[in-house]
Amino acid sequence: VWQDADASQRGEIFEEYFRKIAGNKGDSQQFRTDMISKKVKQKLNFDMGLAKRIDINGTPSFFLDGKQVEFAGKETPFLDIFRAAIDAKLAKLGLKKD
Repeated sequence: VWQDADASQRGEIFEEYFRKIAGNKGDSQQFRTDMISKKVKQKLNFDMGLAKRIDINGTPSFFLDGKQVEFAGKETPFLDIFRAAIDAKLAKLGLKKD
């Protein structure tokens, strides 16, 4: 939902997620303050640095046998792509899918 949103739209989307998760009982002002805090920026920068080092360019990212399962630019639903990768691995091992 939020991948194509600009920064302000993302903030609104994340706040809506927060309200839903918190059952409208969370402190939305504190959530906004935390989202722009130095600690959150440091954590994001750290995570982005790790991702860059191992060539992860988006979330979610999944790996099967050390290879990233690619989803970008595909019309097929993400779970179908992941299931196909798992099924291919099971077949390679001579195991049936359930």
